[in-house]
This record gives sequence, C-alpha cells and structure tokens, in this order.
Amino acid sequence: MSRDERVTCCHHGSAAGSALTGLVVGALAGGLAALLLAPRSGAETRARLRRVAEDSRDRAERLPVAVREATEAAVEAFTETLGSGQGGHSSRHPG
Repeated sequence: MSRDERVTCCHHGSAAGSALTGLVVGALAGGLAALLLAPRSGAETRARLRRVAEDSRDRAERLPVAVREATEAAVEAFTETLGSGQGGHSSRHPG
C-alpha cells in the first residue's frame, strides 16, 4: 500500500470514528433529556437512570471491539477494491 493510500485510509477511519462518537453522544444526550423530562417520581427516575447507566456502560465496553472489526472490514474491502481496479492484480499479490 502506498503512502497516499495509507493516508487516505487512515483519514476515512478518523472521520468514521468522529461520526460514530457524535452518534453515541447524541443518543446519550437525547436519552438523558427524555428521562429527566418524563413525568415520573424521583425514585422512578433514579432507577431508570441507573438502568440506563448500566446499559450504556455495557455498550461502551463492546464499542471498541465493534469499531476495530468494522475498521478491519473496511480496510479489507478497500484493499480488494484497489486490487480489482488494477485489472484484477494487486501490487502486493502478483498473479
């Protein structure tokens, strides 16, 4: 992979990570606002906040694995596309 290809690949990965972070933060903010504005007693709201916090923690623990797997799949697809764009021959795999 040439330097330009690596830079392009890494740049797109960074943009995807930023978009994913924005999506997660937005979802959390919206969920928190809905919980705080819903007509419930203080005890019910605290219990719901506790459940949401636990669920969010579980999702946050799984997120790095999902991002890594998505990144690996994107790099593989990118590499395959480059190979097929060169008449089916990759510069790394003669044949």
